[in-house]
Amino acid sequence: MRSRGPASPLSHQLQNRLHGQAARHHLDNKVRQKSMKGNRRVKMLGGHRTKMKVVVVGGGVIVFFLLTLTLTLTLLQLLNFNKFISQGSRQDRKKDGPNNRTLAIMMGSFRGGEISWQTMASNVLDPSSADLAILIPEDDVNALNSSLYKRAKYKWTFKNYEDWGEVVDLINGTKWNGSEWRKLALDDYDTSASIFGGVEDYSGSGAIIFMIRWFLYNHIKENNLTEKYDHFMVTRSDHYYQCIHNISEFSVGNRNLWIPPGQDYRGRTDRHLICGSDDVLDALDIFPTFMRSNWVRNMTGINTEQLLSRVWEEKKLNVNYFDRVMFTTALPSDTTRWAWAEDPVPGVPGLLLKYPVEYDMVQDVCPRSSVTGQ
Repeated sequence: MRSRGPASPLSHQLQNRLHGQAARHHLDNKVRQKSMKGNRRVKMLGGHRTKMKVVVVGGGVIVFFLLTLTLTLTLLQLLNFNKFISQGSRQDRKKDGPNNRTLAIMMGSFRGGEISWQTMASNVLDPSSADLAILIPEDDVNALNSSLYKRAKYKWTFKNYEDWGEVVDLINGTKWNGSEWRKLALDDYDTSASIFGGVEDYSGSGAIIFMIRWFLYNHIKENNLTEKYDHFMVTRSDHYYQCIHNISEFSVGNRNLWIPPGQDYRGRTDRHLICGSDDVLDALDIFPTFMRSNWVRNMTGINTEQLLSRVWEEKKLNVNYFDRVMFTTALPSDTTRWAWAEDPVPGVPGLLLKYPVEYDMVQDVCPRSSVTGQ
């Protein structure tokens, strides 16, 4: 075998160059592999981020949907609860009756006893779904101990004057048509003029009943009752209601007043009145109108019923009559400034009739058995 000689320098350079190229090629392969791995990691990380974004966005949609659903259900529950409360409130209002639009007013001293007052409750207030107001003397023990006092929504009192002329003075001072009204009354009206009853030595109770109406007029205005009620009944305490008297069924408005027939003494009875909110103040405004009138000196023989009729006529109020269902009563212990009761009420022991003609009229309307409540 022929031995080789030593390599030439050119061969060494070629080998070194080949080795360098191989090394660089190997290094480039490693770099490319690392780069490819990095790209794969980046792609994987980007994929993970994309997946995370999808999960986050999807979770947000679900949370928003759940919150919306919860809020909707809560609102529905609140609406149903409010509806339940409203229904309950309406039922309570129907039960308790605070929205009653009818007001019955009893004025003056309480007479007639508890058995008469009970008929007011059962045959008037209950059927009419009416509230009750009372206007009584401040020292009226009978009223304070009555069942109607406990029932009354409005309780007003007035002083029991020795001379009711002091109350007349309150209307317009001491002046009346430019002169002192007391001098005018003494000059033109003798002591038999019942319209001044209660003033000085005048007989009867005219000034008393009309000035109590003046008190009532002011209470109605001060309490704004014409905005709270549609029907008004103004009456006295000593009526016995033999059958149902539903105030709320009367047609009021258009200047219509309703009174019972009988005991009108050529005028209009002053014992009972039904009217509407638009007319109640005019119907009660008697003495002030009388004082302002230009016919006061020409009516010296007028009684309370005639004065009432004259004032209502001047105010253009239309008077209507309803069938009488009540009669005036008294206990043997009751006091009065006018007529004394003597005849017993049939079927009601201890109760007396003040005006038998009223009782007879009632029997034509109400069943006789209803006197005893049977």
